[in-house]
Amino acid sequence: MGPYNKRASSLIYLSWVQQAGGSVKGQSAVPPKDEQLVVVPLFLLKQSNEEQMDRLHALLRKAPVSIHWYLEQADHTYCDHGSTYYDYPHCAKRASSS
Repeated sequence: MGPYNKRASSLIYLSWVQQAGGSVKGQSAVPPKDEQLVVVPLFLLKQSNEEQMDRLHALLRKAPVSIHWYLEQADHTYCDHGSTYYDYPHCAKRASSS
C-alpha cells in the first residue's frame, strides 16, 4: 500500500499522463501552458465527475501507451476463455507460443 503517490497504479497513471504531454496537478515542477493538459491525481479522480473524465479521456485517448494497455487487456479477455483458432486466430498463436 503506502502513500497514494508512491503506489504502482499512481506511478503508471503519472507516466501515462506525462507520455501524453500532460501533467498531474501538484506533481509537476513545470506545469503545461494549456490548462486542459493538467489532470487530478489518480486518488482524487472521480468517475462520476464528467469534467475530470473528459479531460483525462482527451489526454489519453490517442496516447500509444494507453492504447497498447487496452489492446493487451482485450487480448487477454478474448484469448483466456477457451477460444479456438476459428473464434480468434491470434489466440491460437499465443497459446502455442506459451
